Formats: sequence, C-alpha cells, structure tokens
Amino acid sequence: MNNNVIIKADATTGAVLRMSTIKDGLTGEMKEIGTVRVEQSAFTMRKGFLVTSKRSAFIKLTGDQIESLGNLLIDNATFPLPGKIVIKETLTPYVNKTTGKVQEPKRKGKDGEIITYQGEPVYMNADFTDNMAEPDEFLRESSAPAMIEEVSEEDAVE
Repeated sequence: MNNNVIIKADATTGAVLRMSTIKDGLTGEMKEIGTVRVEQSAFTMRKGFLVTSKRSAFIKLTGDQIESLGNLLIDNATFPLPGKIVIKETLTPYVNKTTGKVQEPKRKGKDGEIITYQGEPVYMNADFTDNMAEPDEFLRESSAPAMIEEVSEEDAVE
C-alpha cells in the first residue's frame, strides 16, 4: 500500500490552493496564506481487524512557501515534505477563526450518539507532521469494561 501524503484538489472548484487573508497574531498585519488539503491511507486496528483508514488534513502555506513549491502543488501529487497525518483527540472543539463555526463532536456512526471522555464530548483533529514517530492520540476511558463485539465482514473491510 502506498501511504504517502497526497495533495488533493477541491472537488467543486478543482483548485489545489485555497487562498485567504488572515491577521498575524503577533504583528496585527493582514497577510495572504494558502491552504492545501492532503490525504493519506493508513493501517489502523478496529475491533481486532486491520483496516485501511483514509485521513485528511490541511496544511497552511505562506506566500513565499507557495512560490517555492509552485509547480509541485498539483492534484494527486505526493506532498513535497515527507510526513504523515496523525489523529489527535481533544476535549476542546476547534473554532474557525474566519467563520466562527464550532467543530462538531465525534459520534458513534454518522448520526449516532456523541462520544465522550470523562463525561465531556470528544473532538477529533487530523494534523500533518514530518515526525514519523509521532503517535495518534485517542481519548479512551480507562475504566470502561472490555466489550466483545461481533464484527460483520462489511465492517472489517473498509
């Protein structure tokens, strides 16, 4: 399996870079940045089965970085910096600074019950890192009883 981090274009616009203007937190200066969406397939364990998990993350680039990478930022190309996408679960939702939209918590299935840790909703973020040893961070109740679940063949092959 190829587990490289791959650049993905926006399905609607076909653009690889999404440009936006942000305010620099240190200087207060307004500046343009570009955001690139990347994907990676990774092996994970689920209910005792090895499954392929598709992960997606966003990488922010400054104007200078965009200019340097230029023709390397194309749809379905390998991202020029070796790395991986890691999953980080947290109790704090991400708030989009531009829109003010608050991240939705994780659910058991698409419309299922909200997943909690110590009574609080869990939020999942995916980040690109160049540290290949960086682990995923999942919040799990240590006192939760082990459950034996029957898994259909459909669940095991994703």
